[in-house]
Amino acid sequence: MSAPPRIIPSQPPAVRVAPARPAARASIAPVAPVVPVAPNGTAKLNAIVVKPGDSLWKIAAQKLGKGFRWHDLLAVNPGIVDANYIAVGSQIYLPAGVSPLRTAMSITVHKGDTLSKIARTQLGRASLWACIAHANPAVRDANVVFEGQSLLIPASCEP
Repeated sequence: MSAPPRIIPSQPPAVRVAPARPAARASIAPVAPVVPVAPNGTAKLNAIVVKPGDSLWKIAAQKLGKGFRWHDLLAVNPGIVDANYIAVGSQIYLPAGVSPLRTAMSITVHKGDTLSKIARTQLGRASLWACIAHANPAVRDANVVFEGQSLLIPASCEP
């Protein structure tokens, strides 16, 4: 009679697996500003020139009214390879029907909002809080805004 095979729990059974091939890594580093190509068959698109400190979020907040609309900018600018990098001096096209000029709009203050936070999300720069305060004479103290309060966001603000 032979003894049953001995199982050692600390050692898993040997399984041979071919090593995975490393994924190819692509590094994209534009040397010159990327100039997006206007999509074919579209009406004349408005374009803006990227300034230092700009991002797609900032441009969408300033030109489209909401920062989360940066996807709309990406959709009409197929030349943008990396949404986190837009070169200073390059052109960004705005979606059709969007004027390069902002229009005044009204927003509702949410819990935790401050004029600086609103200025950053709506105008792209927290330092423009005074412009919002100036456009809203009902705001007596720039440090105090109330949840549910309506504020006018002016069409343009000069720093």
